[in-house]
Amino acid sequence: MWSVIVRQKPKVVWMAPPRTAWSMLQDAQPFHKIAAKQEKAMSLVLLCERIAQYHLSQGRRFFIENPTTSKIWYQTPFQLLLKASHVTWCTTDFCMHGMRGPDSGLPWRKSVSFIHNMPEDLLAPVMVRCNHTGPHESVQGRTTGGVSRATLSAECPWLLCKRLFHKLADHLGGLSTPTVSRKVANLVSDLIDISGATEAEVKQWRNWYTLATKGRRMLSTPPPVAKELPVLNPEIRRLTSTVDALPRGVEFRQ
Repeated sequence: MWSVIVRQKPKVVWMAPPRTAWSMLQDAQPFHKIAAKQEKAMSLVLLCERIAQYHLSQGRRFFIENPTTSKIWYQTPFQLLLKASHVTWCTTDFCMHGMRGPDSGLPWRKSVSFIHNMPEDLLAPVMVRCNHTGPHESVQGRTTGGVSRATLSAECPWLLCKRLFHKLADHLGGLSTPTVSRKVANLVSDLIDISGATEAEVKQWRNWYTLATKGRRMLSTPPPVAKELPVLNPEIRRLTSTVDALPRGVEFRQ
């Protein structure tokens, strides 16, 4: 991964290390178990800090994301990172970006925080805190369908993703139009086929893509090829995907 970052020089890197070891829920466990989990998870904390410092040295942007209540923020690598020039911290609540509980439809007050080196005034309109005066649905326990509320509330709301995307795109000077290989185009096509999506769903995805990019073309159109026949048999589709992924010159035998 490190070689990819150095070689491709991404303008922005987004990092969200797993929060399990740093969750407040861990406090219910014996201290030695908590310490063991955090020691194991520290390697990712150090990696995120290293990548952030590297991006700072290269004049590029980074984000590190975790729940506001996560104890990861108090770890020495991140505390030192916050002391670096142009590095700051911000917080927002998911309920301000459309997150609602599945049972009552009431807002879910789940806070998420970021360490980043973006201009503070650029993200200020997005990093808003809860101003709801009414009740919120609890993020603890399980829904009436038996699904963990903590798991559901961990997913970033679509509206927040969209708002951050537009801010980043505007700040970075617009979106480029990289070329896409036939292999990548085939992979995307296979993933859509395997998903079992209907034509209406695929059309909706394209509409979302258009809205999210403000109509700008992010991927170049692959070279025209003969119209492909849909592969409906799962076994043939699996074999086709396997063959497509083989390196050049390798023969497939079964």
